[in-house]
Amino acid sequence: MSTSSSSASSSSSSSVAALQNDTDARPNTDLQLDRILQLTTNNYAFAVAKNTTTDLPAVIVLSKKPFTEEQVKNIIENQATPFSCQMKNDKYGVYNIHPEAVHNPINMSVTYPANQQDLLKFEPQQQILFRESAEIYERLTKKWVDSIPAARNEWIFNILNKTKEAERLIYENDNFMLQSNMTWDGKDITTLHGLAIVKEQYKNIKSIRDLQSEHVSLLQEIKQESLGAIEKKYNIPANRVRVFCHYLPGFWHFHVHFSIIGAAIAAAGNGETGSISVGRAILLDDIID
Repeated sequence: MSTSSSSASSSSSSSVAALQNDTDARPNTDLQLDRILQLTTNNYAFAVAKNTTTDLPAVIVLSKKPFTEEQVKNIIENQATPFSCQMKNDKYGVYNIHPEAVHNPINMSVTYPANQQDLLKFEPQQQILFRESAEIYERLTKKWVDSIPAARNEWIFNILNKTKEAERLIYENDNFMLQSNMTWDGKDITTLHGLAIVKEQYKNIKSIRDLQSEHVSLLQEIKQESLGAIEKKYNIPANRVRVFCHYLPGFWHFHVHFSIIGAAIAAAGNGETGSISVGRAILLDDIID
């Protein structure tokens, strides 16, 4: 019994490690759909899958990529593309078309193994607007934030230590790193989304609640240096980039979002625009002021 249990445990651990660390492993290895969390009208799907080897859950997010000029050209000009007519009236027509798979790519993000918080993050939720006072923060929110296990932020320090996602680095200095956000492919500038993450010496800044007047110069540096790096690398001027923080944040280690104006940004459980909605997104300039 003991040997069998040890063997099963070893197999499970190996399976988890493979999915976590092997970039060449198929993302859906041993996964079976457990349930749909949410299907949105803006081309996002949120689901839970179970690993058939470990029985551990994974959160899956599927999203359709924006069209490229090559794809549009192929869809319009390829006479072999299968289609069916939904409606035709005078000069107006609506069709279902089925282009080749290469012209219909889908992003797939996987959180595995997923904990209860990961699952709740993507569950459909009725939202309310709540104004958190300083007293409520100290009495309730801060106690909850301080209770979050340090291991939950291990992935952040993997980035800061360059053991993971080093290829997504856009810019860094002694105080922060600017990365391509995991929801952005790092190529299509029409959906640009960068994330500036403060380095380990500032790990006690978990959210905008921890900012003090002494941090103004850091915030200004993050804004100016990041906008300069984005313009240099992607030829996008500063006045086309929205710079903001979330409260409540998606994770409790201070970071700043940089997104091109006009791009829809996915928010967990909230469709594409919840991430930049009034009540959650706060412009960095307003924080500095």
